[in-house]
Amino acid sequence: MQTIKELFCHPYKQTDIEPILNLFHDTVHAINIKDYSQEQINAWAPAVLDKVRWEKRLSEHFTYVVEINAKIVCFADMTQELGILVFMLHGVLLY
Repeated sequence: MQTIKELFCHPYKQTDIEPILNLFHDTVHAINIKDYSQEQINAWAPAVLDKVRWEKRLSEHFTYVVEINAKIVCFADMTQELGILVFMLHGVLLY
């Protein structure tokens, strides 16, 4: 496990989109494969995610990002009406 030198939580900004998409895709494929079929995983997190749709969604919701040592390791996408919609944590932090 890595040493945490800096932990930072901040509201989503557009420059976060690529690391968030990578985090989402990689976590679904690495962690959720234990509970879902490959077909379900591919439908949920295809190889190419719709960046424009994700940017719109994350910008319109309450989205917070957590960085450890300047690397995005977690994000939460929330609305006031529905609460947490997506909460992704980098797989390496689960072990």
